[in-house]
Amino acid sequence: MTNFYTDCLTNGSCVATDVSTAACFQCLYSVPTDTKWGVIVDYGNNVDALNVGGCYALIGGTPACAAAEQEQVECEVAACVGSCTSGAGTTEDTCITSADSGECATYVSAATTACTTTVTGSASCGASVTTFEDYYTAMAATFCE
Repeated sequence: MTNFYTDCLTNGSCVATDVSTAACFQCLYSVPTDTKWGVIVDYGNNVDALNVGGCYALIGGTPACAAAEQEQVECEVAACVGSCTSGAGTTEDTCITSADSGECATYVSAATTACTTTVTGSASCGASVTTFEDYYTAMAATFCE
């Protein structure tokens, strides 16, 4: 998982040889058109999102919770893809915060309503961490181990 993070998310070279098996790669990496999403959803143009809705579903969140969370992420990507292509740094964080209180507010509200704090507060999906890498690590352990 560490090699994949370094090669794919830090260096931008996502290839299946970064992990031990094809199944492991499919668990970690996906694109929006895949029928099943992994931990990371690669939207292109250096825009990678964590599959938080999928993680919530894996730990017992309702389908409504998982869908609402993923719709929020989709809105954030749509709102920020043009202006926030610098990775998981301050610029992207600022853009997402702005989108969440603006054009994505209805999605944020729907996710807040549909998801219990037991699900959103779970360490299995990275609730207690602060960096993108730590979120990835927590979610990869939930999805793939």
